[in-house]
Amino acid sequence: MSSNQVIGVEQEKLLIEREKLLVEREKLALERYKARWTAIGVGIPILVIAATVALGIWSQYQKGHDDFSLKAAEILLQSDSPDATKNKAAALQALFPSQLPADFAKSFQPNQFGANTVPSQRELLQLMASRPEDAVRILAMWKSMFPGDEWIEPFEKNLASNPSFQGTVTRK
Repeated sequence: MSSNQVIGVEQEKLLIEREKLLVEREKLALERYKARWTAIGVGIPILVIAATVALGIWSQYQKGHDDFSLKAAEILLQSDSPDATKNKAAALQALFPSQLPADFAKSFQPNQFGANTVPSQRELLQLMASRPEDAVRILAMWKSMFPGDEWIEPFEKNLASNPSFQGTVTRK
């Protein structure tokens, strides 16, 4: 073989090697493309799972916070008077300072809610309701014991004008 032929063969070998190198580069680029899409295919479900877990944790936290708020409101609403409600609010604030706002107890003003029935008045009304035949006598006895109670006057007028108590009013 002549030197030109050897050079030609060598050049052909070099061209074949270049083509092999180009094929390998294309394979490598394809593998990188596949790896990228595989990573995305694995990464998205992991992100969805992480978001679901985070949402579940946040939801449980919010539910706990809401349950606490509802229970606090329930405790406060079971009070007999606005003043008792304010005292309970102050107690809750002292017990749970990190879960209630700093002005929680201060923001409630009992005088905004008027006078509620005190327990003794509630018991009077329950007694009168349980013994309607003696309602007028019970009311008269209350008036003699507590002559300054003005809340009874409109109640007494309504009681006197109620037909179901007409027979008892005359027994004074």
